[in-house]
Amino acid sequence: MPAAVVAALKRAPDTPGPQPGEKRGSRPLYYAVDVQPVWDAHCVRCHGGDKTEGNLDLTGELTELFNRSYENIIKRKLISIIGENHPKSGNNHYLPPYSLGTYASRLAKYIAPEHYDVKLTPEERIGVTTWIDSNGQYYGSYYGRKNLQYKDHPNFRPILTFEQSHANTPPIHDEALR
Repeated sequence: MPAAVVAALKRAPDTPGPQPGEKRGSRPLYYAVDVQPVWDAHCVRCHGGDKTEGNLDLTGELTELFNRSYENIIKRKLISIIGENHPKSGNNHYLPPYSLGTYASRLAKYIAPEHYDVKLTPEERIGVTTWIDSNGQYYGSYYGRKNLQYKDHPNFRPILTFEQSHANTPPIHDEALR
């Protein structure tokens, strides 16, 4: 047995910790919090408002269920995802290695410095690639009201803690849900 393997077996396993730039590692990913600020800082000057290079709008304008940038990324298949809303049981057929995640993402090449000198910080790049690798989810939790018709409701698209997002009881009081 190689010495390096033996040394690794002699200590306790590492506990996953926070991503660079974070103080705590336990929190749900939420596109509006983790990804949209990166587009706002680096991309909407060319892909938003009156200027939508490549016919791509990356603004955070809210849509009926998500936001404009998210819907454009998914519609244009800039990331490969396992779709849970496909007919019957989704697109859960056999996928060979490297079919999903950052490796298979067309979006990943656009966050590189070669794309018009885009200069994401290491924290921003890790945040976007983590989002891609987590199957491109939008919401960090199923709780709350998602449809834009509830935009004035206090439970509209809440940002939850990790504990709230995986609790067995609804973390947010909502009389209409009783």
